Amino acid sequence: MNRYIPFVIFFFSTLLIFIIILGLKKTKHNIFLYCASFIYLNCVWWLILHPNSSFGVDYYYMPHFFFKNAKIVYKVCGLTDPSTFLNITMTIPAGIMIHLYLKNWLNVITVILCAIMIGFFNEGTQFLFDILFNLNRTVDITDVCTNSLGVLIGYIMTKYGVNSPTS
Repeated sequence: MNRYIPFVIFFFSTLLIFIIILGLKKTKHNIFLYCASFIYLNCVWWLILHPNSSFGVDYYYMPHFFFKNAKIVYKVCGLTDPSTFLNITMTIPAGIMIHLYLKNWLNVITVILCAIMIGFFNEGTQFLFDILFNLNRTVDITDVCTNSLGVLIGYIMTKYGVNSPTS
């Protein structure tokens, strides 16, 4: 049961932040955007922080090492695995939200850095909580790359999309 503590911490932290933000800006557009962001972030927290029962067969053959009980895959591999596409898809909404929330403050370098930081945050969070709570998660450099790519795709889709209000 204590293996679910990381998700509970992130869920209630996100809930508290969004309650505070909703109290500040109450337009219909903002309420919808913040609620959608809340739902999305908690889905991502669940995907990142839920405990696995095992590491899975595919990761068994990838070059890896263990740091305490965290399994770290240190080479970019498995790009043909369907989970690669799912990792990209999982972070496309993050890129969309970055554009919607921060469009006035971003340049290309900042967007790329945000994308990389989100990839490292996702895997770093898995790494930290795997050490602390033994979640049986695999920390994978490929996931950092695919998460970053998903953020960039989402940002580009929103910024340069055909129906984008800013295009």
